Amino acid sequence: MKQNPPWRYRFGILLLLPLIVAHLFYRTAKDGGWRYLKERLGFTKPAPFHELHVHAASVGEVITALPLLNEIQRRNTHQRLLITTNTPTGADILHRRMPVRARHAYMPLDFSVTTKRFFKTQKYSESWIIETEIWPWFYSSCHLNGVKVTIVSGRLSHRSRGSVSNFFHLAYQRALHGVQVLARSEADANNFIDRGAQAHRVSVLGNLKWVSTPVNTDEYQLLLPHSYVLAASTHDDEETQLADAWLSSVDSGLMVIAPRHPERGARLQGQLLRIQLANDINLPPPPRRSLDEPVSDETRLYIADTLGELPHWYAGASATFIGGSLVAHGGHNVLEAARAITPIATGPYTDNFEHEVNLLIDARGISVIDNASDAIAFLLRASTDLSWSKSCTHNASTALNKLDTVLDDYCHHLLKVDSNAR
Repeated sequence: MKQNPPWRYRFGILLLLPLIVAHLFYRTAKDGGWRYLKERLGFTKPAPFHELHVHAASVGEVITALPLLNEIQRRNTHQRLLITTNTPTGADILHRRMPVRARHAYMPLDFSVTTKRFFKTQKYSESWIIETEIWPWFYSSCHLNGVKVTIVSGRLSHRSRGSVSNFFHLAYQRALHGVQVLARSEADANNFIDRGAQAHRVSVLGNLKWVSTPVNTDEYQLLLPHSYVLAASTHDDEETQLADAWLSSVDSGLMVIAPRHPERGARLQGQLLRIQLANDINLPPPPRRSLDEPVSDETRLYIADTLGELPHWYAGASATFIGGSLVAHGGHNVLEAARAITPIATGPYTDNFEHEVNLLIDARGISVIDNASDAIAFLLRASTDLSWSKSCTHNASTALNKLDTVLDDYCHHLLKVDSNAR
């Protein structure tokens, strides 16, 4: 079967070229630097050894991949890794938690010339793609160079199945030919098959986020000397809804808001300040974690605009609302918070994590609410009704304990060894 992307994809990429180049230089100037620019164009440092390639696009995928990579190296102590990301934020998280015998590079942009340039300097025969990345030119180069491609913990969001993706259907079909897909759920498996993956190469192993490293609540870093409720991984408009409901519902207490994209911290501070002034002109401005601004007893809103600290915010919270779910974004990972033993709630938009949310709903380990006012009502109840709160976290932990075989299942499929062999 012909593997090069069809004309529609090549034409579409050329139309988007001005936007892609503009974003490339914007990100280079903002936080990527010279290395980001070079490596996104395919000028990657030559590989000194034969390696296993793992692509984790950004922060979420890096966090998902790390338990698997650590276990792979525990089982194969000589395994060397090339881990690529698309974003500097993903690279930052990776450098903080880099596995041994591993190096980082940026993934080349999905053009023929950049991917060919990348493969001229790299030495590997397998490529593991975490979750959802389908890049037709990169996959074509993998096929051309005899590199086996496996999509790990595979998922396809609604955006991946929308009208634009339908336009590129043949490109995805060609890219997925011969690719092994280890999907999160039956629904994800069927979505990949609909996109062109061969059914006999698709297996359902579960979500690697199920095995994200839990936080030891006895050893977590205390980030604030105040009790607080948490709104985590929030998006634009969500924070203002939650902040307004919080200030309108209670006269005291602290809400920590951890935006999904920390670089929004300065803008978010201005938005929250305006909401505070509309409620109480005497409140101090919302502090930002990234600026190490102090918190007083009168502080009502706090912005946790840093990377890598969310597990500690979870562990210290009396209750947590998971963002991306009051707006039509599809939600975020609810399992990381559940493992941190904090009562959790989410909004109605959870398409990206439907299976995980349903798992916790069935166990009565999560609350699904309709709006910001209901979210605040949940946070207040979970903070004050300790018996009910303990029941919620116990139910969630019990459900998660049933998922402990997922890592072994992935290692078995990826390493082709008996998962019981230690």
